[in-house]
Amino acid sequence: MESEYLFLYDIFKVIYSPVKAFREVLENPRYVGPVLIIIISLFLTMGTNYVSVSKHYVETITPTSPRDAWTNMTDPSLMWITNASVGSVAGVSNANSDLLAGNYSVGAIVTNASEVWLKTNATSIGTINCSNSGFRTFYYKLMYVGFNQTQAPQNPQSASLRMFSYNNESRYFEFDLLSNSQRYLNTSQAWIDANLILSDWKEINVSAADWSNITGFEFVLVFPQTGQLFLYLNDLHFGGKYELLTDAVGFSYWLSSTLVGSAFDIFLRWLIFAGLLWLTVKVFKSEGGSPFRTLLIVVGYAFAIAFVYVPIDILSVSQLPLLYFPDKVIFPLTGRELAASSLATSNIYATYWTSTVPYNIFIGVWYASHVWTIGLFSIALKILQNFSWKKAVLISAMAYIMALVIRAIIPL
Repeated sequence: MESEYLFLYDIFKVIYSPVKAFREVLENPRYVGPVLIIIISLFLTMGTNYVSVSKHYVETITPTSPRDAWTNMTDPSLMWITNASVGSVAGVSNANSDLLAGNYSVGAIVTNASEVWLKTNATSIGTINCSNSGFRTFYYKLMYVGFNQTQAPQNPQSASLRMFSYNNESRYFEFDLLSNSQRYLNTSQAWIDANLILSDWKEINVSAADWSNITGFEFVLVFPQTGQLFLYLNDLHFGGKYELLTDAVGFSYWLSSTLVGSAFDIFLRWLIFAGLLWLTVKVFKSEGGSPFRTLLIVVGYAFAIAFVYVPIDILSVSQLPLLYFPDKVIFPLTGRELAASSLATSNIYATYWTSTVPYNIFIGVWYASHVWTIGLFSIALKILQNFSWKKAVLISAMAYIMALVIRAIIPL
């Protein structure tokens, strides 16, 4: 009966006495040991993934789908009011925008005026909680065009954004968009992609406006001379509220997809490592090569080192700081955002993780695990094929590096 469970000793013996362990394994190669190691390695890997994902927070926004729901309207009169005197629907139009492919900006055009404004209808956006526990950032894309009576371009002398409370326009907060024109208001005929952190607002609290009850907003631009004025808005949404990535995508979805992905990765690496080790042995020794089954079992036992380095990984990752990802980085809407998403993600990791001691321990252990694995393969080949140490290390290193390259190019 005891002999039936000797493979359990071999599993741990690979870690502290690999020469003896591989001699015993090769005397009676069985799949039960590697399969058990692979299963345990999978659950350890899932532990690392869970600790890592618990450090990732993503921004939640409203409206959520589509993100530009407040401006991509079939009938803009249901959402917007303006002082525009021209246009097919109450002076408000869906002007084709080159900013969001396939979408449209809400726009207003006024003539013989020095002011242009756009604001939401009462109840059109519902009630948004912008208190400390709610959405703390307001995002918008804005473009204006201003001409005086002689058709000379002009810039606004004042520009403001108001947030209304309780569907009452006398209860509002106001922000001066000219307080930093490069950040909040671009030059004429150029889109500005801006965000306002609500705690930065220069507030005007009229009749007890309440951040926890925001029911509408208004953009107002005033120009020094009368003329023809244009105002376009797009991609309006509230954000600045963060939640765990697993909550954002759904924990069950994350668990199932990560489990399947990790299992596929581990079994694929097992087969690739064994296959390339077998082929490399064939190249160096055309006769008397080891059966693929034997090398598959040997490679499976080498995965036992995960019992050592993965707990260290878990401990290291648990000490890393939290990461906060903007919505457009995780869920890019436009081609421009998609192009910038990868760079933005890399910058976040570089800023908050890569310079820390726990992260560098994690990377060091990762490199050490590769060297350790090559060492175990070398020991196995030395015993199995009676290669010299130099030849065994060379074959193991070549097979392992080729396996890493092949695995990198195979999509998960």
